[in-house]
Amino acid sequence: MPKQNFFQRTVSFTQELFNNYGQDDAFTLGAALAYYTVFSFAPLLVVAIAIASYFMGEDAVTGRLYGELEGLLGPDAATTLQDIVSNAYSTGDSLWATVLSVATLLFTASTVFATLKMSLNKIWQIEARPANNIIGFLVTRLLSFGFVVGLGFLLMITLIVNALIIGFMDQIASYLPALGPAVLGITSWVLATIVTAIIFALLFRFLPDAKARWKDIWAGAIFTALLFGLGRYLIGLYIGNSNFSNTYGAAGALVTLLVWTFYNSLILFLGAEFTFTWAKRRGFPIRPDHNAVRVIKEVRKVDGLKV
Repeated sequence: MPKQNFFQRTVSFTQELFNNYGQDDAFTLGAALAYYTVFSFAPLLVVAIAIASYFMGEDAVTGRLYGELEGLLGPDAATTLQDIVSNAYSTGDSLWATVLSVATLLFTASTVFATLKMSLNKIWQIEARPANNIIGFLVTRLLSFGFVVGLGFLLMITLIVNALIIGFMDQIASYLPALGPAVLGITSWVLATIVTAIIFALLFRFLPDAKARWKDIWAGAIFTALLFGLGRYLIGLYIGNSNFSNTYGAAGALVTLLVWTFYNSLILFLGAEFTFTWAKRRGFPIRPDHNAVRVIKEVRKVDGLKV
């Protein structure tokens, strides 16, 4: 078989990537993840804000975070999330009410990661061995919650670094006024891409029941982060030009959040498919760990069609 050139390899890789994307029913997985994320979004924010606020002022954290959310989702959805988070902090005077609220918060916040883990396992053709006791369930939940805590620390680091960059850019702007905004925009984009790539690398490496080389994980994480940045811009344009409040009334903010999470879920799963295909093409396919088994896809033909 003749050796393929770069263009042929790229076309072949892309075909395999999107074939796997369709066979794994990424749209259904994305819809499921978006559904759980909508209900987990506020608890995730509460936990992340609580962790970041431990090292920084709560007003600084929430102000910056809600500013980003407003830019992504629009003012209505951002205000709705802000109200939900504010209500979550108001647990009342009862000790039991506080304990129940915190327990519910932690369980809900970890649900989205448990769902994401199952989706990544499916995309990487891996199935976890069934846990026959409560210990397995608790371990999964604790691992999922660990990612929630990690997001809080990443949020804190991002805010600190971003504040330092803004201060540095202000110094540059005082000497080179025309150059300051351009450098600030590029630096902010690079910072956001780096942080996003780190998040995806941690997700791909530790969340699924799989073993993969760090080289392949980073390749997939960087690809996903770049795709995520482009998607963020395009989704922002779509949401900005779609008046969901007029169409859906009071549910407009919820629909906005659902649309945003759905499209970002599709991007995340495309990145996971890229990682799987990349590792396979590099000769080091992703393997199940000791808690999982490989799933063999069976392709049958019915009336000439693959099913």
